[in-house]
Amino acid sequence: MERSPTLLSLAIALVLLSAVFWLIERWRPSLATQRREGIQTRTDVAYWFFTPLVTRFVTRVALGIVFAIVAFSQGLTFD
Repeated sequence: MERSPTLLSLAIALVLLSAVFWLIERWRPSLATQRREGIQTRTDVAYWFFTPLVTRFVTRVALGIVFAIVAFSQGLTFD
């Protein structure tokens, strides 16, 4: 059985990875004078939740459409 990410598992992963990356950014910043803004953090949070929850569904739908087009072009029916 395939396991999909849940909201709880995503939240736990977000907290853990955020802490790790926050420490790395503070310890070794690429540019010492560059500061993070709030909009960057909101973008990161949106990305962390959007990607696992939405892209799996979108990928399955797109593959289904492609397979249906190929099957139809080969003369197969859905019967």
